[in-house]
Amino acid sequence: MATEVTQPPGSAPGAALISVSGRQGLDPDSLRLAIAQPNGQKFLQQYGAGDAWGSTRTWLRPVGTELDGALLRIRVDERLTWNLQANVTYLLALSDANGEAPGEERLRWKAIRLPSEAPPRVAEPEPEPEPEPVVTAPEPDPEPEFKAPERQPEPEPQRSRWLVPALAAAVALVLVGGGAWWFLNREEPAPPVAEIPAPAPEASPNPAAPLTTATATAFLRTSPDPAGALTEAKRYMQEGSRDAVQGALLLFRRAADGGQPEAATAIGAMYDPETFSPERSAVPSPDAEKAQLWYEKAADANDAEGLYRLGRLFISGRVEGPGISPEAGVRTLQRAAQLGHAEAKAELEKLGQPQ
Repeated sequence: MATEVTQPPGSAPGAALISVSGRQGLDPDSLRLAIAQPNGQKFLQQYGAGDAWGSTRTWLRPVGTELDGALLRIRVDERLTWNLQANVTYLLALSDANGEAPGEERLRWKAIRLPSEAPPRVAEPEPEPEPEPVVTAPEPDPEPEFKAPERQPEPEPQRSRWLVPALAAAVALVLVGGGAWWFLNREEPAPPVAEIPAPAPEASPNPAAPLTTATATAFLRTSPDPAGALTEAKRYMQEGSRDAVQGALLLFRRAADGGQPEAATAIGAMYDPETFSPERSAVPSPDAEKAQLWYEKAADANDAEGLYRLGRLFISGRVEGPGISPEAGVRTLQRAAQLGHAEAKAELEKLGQPQ
């Protein structure tokens, strides 16, 4: 991906245009951007003058955006550009309503015409008042329904006194005779046979929901701690689908921003030309300089794997700059070996260097 900063003719002081290619999948209407300093440890927090850099990633709204095919144009004004220095390379991250876009852009800032005075800070929007609960009056109890008293049936006239004893005697004779017949002719009932219950069918386990960029974004909205984000990122990497690896990058970035050096090493490996693969890297193409930035973040925390990979990168000659040389790579490998990294020890032995 390529980015370019320009100040079109006739622009107001501080206005600039950021052009990013290859971002046709983003929604311009909901686009937000985050800008980090070259080491990836300080982020632009707010518009306006003052100390605008902090340790947490903050998403800022541009003045306007438009998408022209594969070219995304982002217009910003003096509230953002006042805090950026000419000839410094920053890291640019993008997001929209669907979540954070995978990968970061290297943004080489250019000298632009600024206003004579620093722009004022933008006041934080006041929270909207919560609506007062609607109190509904209780419904009145329904009036009792009036029922007319039931009419009692009139008593039947008495039978003759002799008829009742006669009927009772006849019923007794019938019962005694029937009981004697049943006792003489009864059969012993067969013992009941216990029924064996049929085994319950085994419930088939529900298939696990697929791991995607959308599920990773939803997980991040729960504000997980950095260690939890790192554990979840590893689970996404084990799932291994293209969309799961894209989600893992978002989770690794949250963990790295929270001080987990292992996550920074994992992001660097995605960019590293030596370890890049289309299936396991959630970035469009290898980028040795971005890999260096993430490895250095891990190395600053004495992560042995990050030191090992950074040392190999220095020795490979894929990156250049002050302090970068094969000798620096050997010293970095020695730091990893002192932390017990077995591969760093083997690499130093192969190079004929002491550990």
